Amino acid sequence: MRKIFKALIAVLCICPALLLSACGTTSYYTITASSSDIVLGTVLGALSQSRQSGGTVVNFVAKENAASTNPFLCWVKNNIDIASQSKELTLTYSSQTEGSYTAVFAEQLPEQMMYAVLRSVEYERPGDVDKIDFTINYARTVSGSSDYIKFESGSIDDGAIYSGSKSSVIYFGNAIDVNNFRYRFNVDVTLTGYDQSLTQYSFDFSEMIMNDSFDTNWQKVITAQDPQTGSTMILTFEKLNPSTFN
Repeated sequence: MRKIFKALIAVLCICPALLLSACGTTSYYTITASSSDIVLGTVLGALSQSRQSGGTVVNFVAKENAASTNPFLCWVKNNIDIASQSKELTLTYSSQTEGSYTAVFAEQLPEQMMYAVLRSVEYERPGDVDKIDFTINYARTVSGSSDYIKFESGSIDDGAIYSGSKSSVIYFGNAIDVNNFRYRFNVDVTLTGYDQSLTQYSFDFSEMIMNDSFDTNWQKVITAQDPQTGSTMILTFEKLNPSTFN
């Protein structure tokens, strides 16, 4: 009888361990948040440890130091994507949300702002083309890099100006390495004819964009001639400012 009782106790001890094992191991993720300039604003709500188990919720709040002159603009994730335009950012730890988030505050001068978005694309549609699909790619030329990364895709189907989605950013670094952030662009194009025929190709923009390329309107325009059609494509970029998302 004692042996049976001991066996039952052993089974009861083993079962919870088996259940825990069946549930799998806990996954941990890292989320950090910071200000684009602590003189202009700060971030509230950071947890004591940036690394937390999946499912943990964190709430960040961007606090402006001078809302009238340097308002909050947006949250940028990993210096690549715009995550939100709301001052309050609530995230649940997961593989999709893991990363670094920057609360971006407006600057007084274009050269002080380290982020830019695509404002528009202009392209003179050839007469025999019904629709133009394009993908803009960039390569950061520091250390001779020529690896292109997708920046934004869009379509022009009536010859109108394409307005940028303003969901991705070009990042120009910080005061220490700002001169290393120079960007070259190319465009993949698909022309759809009225007979539904497709023509696909790519072409390059020779002019690079740097932090100090932007004018007093906070914009930078680059142009390139499409070698297939002879048409000119015009890309307009804009440094983030209070009117960017209006």
